[in-house]
Amino acid sequence: MSGFHGKIAWKRTSVSTGIFQESSGRLVPVKQLNLRGDEQADLTVHGGPYKAVYGYPSEHYPFWRKNFREADLS
Repeated sequence: MSGFHGKIAWKRTSVSTGIFQESSGRLVPVKQLNLRGDEQADLTVHGGPYKAVYGYPSEHYPFWRKNFREADLS
């Protein structure tokens, strides 16, 4: 994954984020704390040994495709 990492306006303030992700087009190793090349700003709620990867079962994809038609869920 790769994405925008920078400041955005949120609730009348400026915050750092890396939330806008997109496919890197290649395999990315899953490490103990995160995906290689991806970092989290607040490790109390993101990343770490129990939060490095979040996955959806394939059965959920029809719902996401129907409700988020603009998303590329290939």
